[in-house]
Amino acid sequence: MTAVETLLKMLEDQGADITPEIRTYFLTWEREQIEQAVIYGLDEDGHTGDWKINVARNYYEKKYKNQ
Repeated sequence: MTAVETLLKMLEDQGADITPEIRTYFLTWEREQIEQAVIYGLDEDGHTGDWKINVARNYYEKKYKNQ
């Protein structure tokens, strides 16, 4: 479970009304932030090429969505 998923669950448990649109917005934002962090890390190590985007997306999917 990601940090944003945990936060949204905590808010819902406390009675907050989290709409599907809000959930999608914040989960998309979090995924993009994680992907950009991975790409930045690869850039800093001198890696080049579009393959970095696939590595970043695969990292997110494996780490957070396929648990």
